[in-house]
Amino acid sequence: MTDRISLTAAELAFLLSVSGTSGSPAPDLLGFTDADRAEPVIAAGLGSLLLRHLVAPGTGQQVELAPELVAITEGLARPRICVQVGLVADQTADGALLFESGIVRFLLAPRAYRCFDVTGVDPAIDRREPLLQLARPFLDAHRPAVASFTAHSAQVQNAWVTVSAEADNRWSYVSGGDPEGARSNLTADEAMEHVHDVLGTLLPELSPAA
Repeated sequence: MTDRISLTAAELAFLLSVSGTSGSPAPDLLGFTDADRAEPVIAAGLGSLLLRHLVAPGTGQQVELAPELVAITEGLARPRICVQVGLVADQTADGALLFESGIVRFLLAPRAYRCFDVTGVDPAIDRREPLLQLARPFLDAHRPAVASFTAHSAQVQNAWVTVSAEADNRWSYVSGGDPEGARSNLTADEAMEHVHDVLGTLLPELSPAA
């Protein structure tokens, strides 16, 4: 999956309902409550996807998902890796979730009116790159600002690293696994390089095979 698609919360609720997400962190990370996954919401999501021709009626009560929805459903149901990116500055915030399952990788970002942008990520690239590409422009544009990365996988749960940029362009970072190793008074490049390395430590799968 390398395309971009926008989905409503109701449409995502329908995908979660058919994906069997037991044990997946996806619903909690998306902030979905029981009310968000109630039958009327799921039905509304299905109706919307039918109107958009992203779902087609199948045999009996079955439906057929468009290929991009199949990929998203797989990533939400059985993520091998999930990384939550939080971006916070004065009076503004942003963020995204990276899901990976097999060769399926995508970024899911909340938008206004309970909508989400889903952007496919090339499975051939280092998984850290799209995460850092989200954080660096935000930090540069909104100093003082903070970017946090929280990783979930079979190896680690809620492992995190945070990088911050001050108004005077001094940067710092700290890792939850080594708070004593926090560094400050760094350049932007130095701080982001530390984050790049820490992400590789948190999730060895994120490192290139070489």
